[in-house]
Amino acid sequence: MEKSIEQAVKNGFFPSRIEDSSFGSYLVLDEEKNRVGIFNPKDEEEYATRNPSRIGWFQKMFRLCCPRRGCILANQAYLSEVGASIVDECLDLKIVPKTKVAYLASPTFNYSSAEKRKAEQQREHISGVNLPNKVGSLQCVVEGFQPCTFWLKVFASKKLLDDELKYELQLLFERVIILDYIIRNTNRTAENLLICYNDTRKGDENYAVNMAAVDNRYAFPYRHPRRRRPYTYYWATLPLAKRPFSNETRSFILRRLNDAKRMSSLFEHLKKLFELDENFDQDYFKLQMMLMQGQIFNLKMALENGESPYELVERCPIYVHTHPDDITLPMNIVTDKTLHLMKGKY
Repeated sequence: MEKSIEQAVKNGFFPSRIEDSSFGSYLVLDEEKNRVGIFNPKDEEEYATRNPSRIGWFQKMFRLCCPRRGCILANQAYLSEVGASIVDECLDLKIVPKTKVAYLASPTFNYSSAEKRKAEQQREHISGVNLPNKVGSLQCVVEGFQPCTFWLKVFASKKLLDDELKYELQLLFERVIILDYIIRNTNRTAENLLICYNDTRKGDENYAVNMAAVDNRYAFPYRHPRRRRPYTYYWATLPLAKRPFSNETRSFILRRLNDAKRMSSLFEHLKKLFELDENFDQDYFKLQMMLMQGQIFNLKMALENGESPYELVERCPIYVHTHPDDITLPMNIVTDKTLHLMKGKY
């Protein structure tokens, strides 16, 4: 897909900025002018230097009044987007559109005046010199989806929620809950949880309902959110959260979380991803993974005990250091109050 996008840019089909975004987010086309992806450059993120949004500029200038998420490392939103896709793929959740790290260039991106002048000067001597590539996340476009609140209102008003559809929606919501809890998503809202519904029932054919968890840029924190800004999950307020996890979800997820080979592969892929960043910090990455291991530990306990999502989020936030030979076995479990005892130890 990346090569097709590059060819589209050469043909003059430039990425277009999504105007209502508070950062640089671009809809990209392929060489046949089809909408294929959303590209979010690292240096145009919400608090980054080249953020083209006025909202982002004000947030950056008055950050004392509008502080960023202190538990999230700055300018790692693109890694968080890709990391969520990796977790989704590892656990076979199939709710996050395929996302990867990409390097793209386009005159519609927000470059500095110096970068533009340099490219123009080089083109005077060497033909074909382009603007420098930007690193960022490239997520496949999902068509036909609407915010979940839209479809839930439709289902309620038209009384479309039969038992079969209710159960299917429950399974999909549970997968979103699993994803958000593991990566400790601090920005799940009704607007970035999408549903696609297509009633194609003819005879024995069934409807098609799908869910997409997009905008996962504020996940993978290195510490748990403080009580002052807890960043609660949107789904925790839904009636569904009071219902215990289904047996199907419990069996499906526990089988994967207890697979040492699968989980080792997951953390290896995440490390390779985060190491791509020029500001990669090994100590912060360890904290991110210890927090994630703590989330996984709590999730496993909740699933084994037949708890509900509401009971899951009420569990004490912890950090876990696992056994070097089996990533599914916890060696040390600590809370925020005792985390300092583990820093520098491993």
